[in-house]
Amino acid sequence: LSLPIFSLKEWGVEQVTLTYAAGALNDRARAGSALVIGTVVDFQGFPGGSSRPTNLRIGPEPSVYAALPGPQYETRADVRVLAALGADVVGMSCAVEVRAARVAGLALRVVAIVTNRAGEAHTNHEAVLREAARAAGGAARLVLPV
Repeated sequence: LSLPIFSLKEWGVEQVTLTYAAGALNDRARAGSALVIGTVVDFQGFPGGSSRPTNLRIGPEPSVYAALPGPQYETRADVRVLAALGADVVGMSCAVEVRAARVAGLALRVVAIVTNRAGEAHTNHEAVLREAARAAGGAARLVLPV
C-alpha cells in the first residue's frame, strides 16, 4: 500500500489527496457526507511491533479517522469505544498511506466519504459501495489543492 505513494514522490508529485469510505461514529458524520480528516488514529499497528494506537496528525481540521484492522465491519462495542475516544469516522484503510506520505514528504489531505453508520447490523459491502458512489460527487468539492 505504500509503494504507490513512494512512486508518486519519485514521479515528482508534491501533494496528494487520499479518499476513503468510512463509517460514521457520531451525528457530525452522516452517511453521504464527506469530512476532511485532521488526525488518523492508527489501531492497526505494525506486524511484530507495538499494538498501541498511534496518532498521525495531518492538519488543523478537527475530524478524526480511526483506522482499524480489516476486513471486518465494526461492532456496536467498537463504535461506543471509538466515539468515546473522540473519533468521528472509522475505516480499514488510510494509516499505511498516511505514514508513507509523511515519510515521502508529500503535502497531504485525507477525505473520508461517510458511507454508513458504523455498527449497524445491516451494513454490507454492496451497500457501502452504493453509498460511496452516491456520495462521491459531494466529496469532489473537498478535493482541492493542499
